[in-house]
Amino acid sequence: MPDKTTPKIRRLARKAQKQKNMIAPDVTNIKTKSEVESQHFSIGYQFYRDDLCEAESMDSGPLRKAIAYFKQVGTCTTFLEVKNIGLRVEDVVDANAYKRYYNGLRDEDIELKELISGSSARHFFYVDPARKLVQVIAHVNAHTPLGKQVK
Repeated sequence: MPDKTTPKIRRLARKAQKQKNMIAPDVTNIKTKSEVESQHFSIGYQFYRDDLCEAESMDSGPLRKAIAYFKQVGTCTTFLEVKNIGLRVEDVVDANAYKRYYNGLRDEDIELKELISGSSARHFFYVDPARKLVQVIAHVNAHTPLGKQVK
């Protein structure tokens, strides 16, 4: 059933734009439930930590595996599909040496994940199912030992 408020919102947006309130028409574009459900997950690097990145020192095999994983995530339309991708992904706690991966993240409810793509290659990210977004934090070439305190 079409939403009757959408044309009214668009009319008001055009009128406001003419009155120099400058509301862009694309801001008022309201997606239907089916449009949201069919939307694919996106990969973001907004919180990427260059200071922790070791991708350049990684072997190409683990990097290819990580790229293939994130490419597959980008084809998913539900969080269940993301969870069912067949690679080893572990939860990361905000403690000990892993604490540094949480630094600078704005939302305290984030559950960081660790994609294990080789004997020592790790890829840290979190999934925001509501926004259908995966934020990559770092690609690291060494397993972080849990007992070691790292600044």
